[in-house]
Amino acid sequence: MTAGFNKNVHSEYNLILQPFPIRFDYYDRHVMLFFENHPEYESIEAMIKEDENGKTNIRAIITLRDQTQVDHISSPSALKIANAGTENGRTYYTPIRYKFRRKFGKANILLEFKSYKGEDIYFDFRASSKVKSGYCGLVDPGGHSGNTSLPVMYRERSTLAGRKSRIMINGKEYHIPVELKIPLLFTGMKGYYSEAFYMGAIRNSTQFLGITRIPVTLKAREGWEYETGTGKIVFEIEKANGSLYIIGNKSVTVTAWKKDRTLEIEKIDVLSPRQENEIIIFSLEFDPAIPAVPVAGNVPEKQSNFKIHIGGHKNLVTGRFNVVNRNGRTEIVLTPLNPSWALNRSVVTVIAKQTDRFRINTSIGLNTSHIPPYQ
Repeated sequence: MTAGFNKNVHSEYNLILQPFPIRFDYYDRHVMLFFENHPEYESIEAMIKEDENGKTNIRAIITLRDQTQVDHISSPSALKIANAGTENGRTYYTPIRYKFRRKFGKANILLEFKSYKGEDIYFDFRASSKVKSGYCGLVDPGGHSGNTSLPVMYRERSTLAGRKSRIMINGKEYHIPVELKIPLLFTGMKGYYSEAFYMGAIRNSTQFLGITRIPVTLKAREGWEYETGTGKIVFEIEKANGSLYIIGNKSVTVTAWKKDRTLEIEKIDVLSPRQENEIIIFSLEFDPAIPAVPVAGNVPEKQSNFKIHIGGHKNLVTGRFNVVNRNGRTEIVLTPLNPSWALNRSVVTVIAKQTDRFRINTSIGLNTSHIPPYQ
């Protein structure tokens, strides 16, 4: 089939199952240093994956003082994926020299790479102590990417930077401020090292979607096929048990219920491999379930609650869900209520028909005060 709507446009199964631009990755290590007196930059951090053969994939991020971020990726094959659907495309490929060691149980990470502006970056993180599971939990992103992302980051073990940490840009060293000082006992600098780091995010994006296949009936092995312009996305019914359906592919699983001749979505799971035969799950759960977006006609307007979990860590972000039809478009809004740092990071996804495809636009941080709360 060619891209576009399925001929049976008015089928109750002609649906958009998963409109949210969710990205989720597990990283073995995360490291970050803040520094002062640079005219443009505030911090540099890196997320590091290591496979069983010792190969590393690194995502290094420079945060500017205006809280925007620029990504640098060590794998050229990951660059197209990273920029797919994003509006600014501020992700660059660069080789990254990486060295990791422990001294007396404390981590030392060395990174060297060229920034998106061609600057020489020298990043030498030296931990103040061994990592501790007591320093774990949901990460507050501060103001970073406040208008472009709803990040959900969780660390299992962490520690602060030590006094010997250094950051240099084009050969000039920048001062790392003190984060915590206990006279005569301990000094921790403003930098962090974590092991077992989960990075989930819903980000600003624009995606074009055509539906090329829909199921004739809701039974196992039937499914949906979508054309994105850069490739195909296929969802297959993996399990049908009464009115319960498990629908998915290698990276996403949707739990849905059949109701009134259509589907309602209870949960969207995004999968990331941690180690061989081990999968970590980012879950976006709705209570009560929400209607899938139909191709023909308006989506039933509904209010609900949402919860975001990562693995066994429940209710990391919670809030309300609303879907309304406005000016011929479907508007889906996730409004976080907890934690407090997420209050200004509402997710607004607008779905509009354009000739033979849909335009799905997601924006972060828009004012949603006009939408009533769900009780």
